[in-house]
Amino acid sequence: KTHSVRPIINTLYQLRCWRMHGLVDTGPAILHFDTGMNRLGLRAEDIQAVKDMLDNRPVDTVMSHLACADEVDHPLNETQRQRFMEIAQEWPEARKSLANSAAIALGPDYRLDLSRPGIALYGGGYLTENKAFMLANAVTLEAPILSIFMAEQGASTGYGATRRFGRARRLATVALGYADGFPRAASNNGFAYIGTERCKIVGRVSMDLCTLDITDLTGRIAPGMMAEFIGPHAELEKQAEEARTLGYELLTNLGQRIERHWHD
Repeated sequence: KTHSVRPIINTLYQLRCWRMHGLVDTGPAILHFDTGMNRLGLRAEDIQAVKDMLDNRPVDTVMSHLACADEVDHPLNETQRQRFMEIAQEWPEARKSLANSAAIALGPDYRLDLSRPGIALYGGGYLTENKAFMLANAVTLEAPILSIFMAEQGASTGYGATRRFGRARRLATVALGYADGFPRAASNNGFAYIGTERCKIVGRVSMDLCTLDITDLTGRIAPGMMAEFIGPHAELEKQAEEARTLGYELLTNLGQRIERHWHD
């Protein structure tokens, strides 16, 4: 009541609790129906029970969530949309909400009255693959170069000597590791940009450090300069792909050791 919070009702149990605590008259409900995700949501067979418990009280929004929106041609998208439209007809005055970030790019039949962008707010989610949207980068992850040195032919770098060099290489060690939430799976896979030039992560990502191969970079590089791991050059989803994960996981894993600056 104090904060005018409007709950999203996912189960009949939640609806009963909402009524039991006298909150049912604090504002119109938002009803979440499961149409094929099989995770959260009321079921289609719950419709009459929901109506009985609401007792003609208004419904603000009817919503659902797509399981395969990032696969443009997946047949479940249209199946879920049709199921959702049938359910939403039961509350014709309520807003309809179906589209998460990926579903926004599926077109107006999915956007309906209210869309729910999540990863798209950070420039991720591969919406540009659909060519419906061009998303600007909204998150930058940088770390400083601590040292620059030469590794001779036959030398290796990092724990386990997982990367050995067939010729001498110029390397830069950067203050970023899995204790910061940057994935160890980026070892020998991920990349960074120094200025506008791309370089590969070589060797294992360790707790506090990772190493970049800067041999072929042409610009001046010195300790104290910043390497970009996510940003306008190092695209979030490209970095996630190289690290064998998703942009969602890459962002949510970033820890409190990383200093955050907010820009308007």
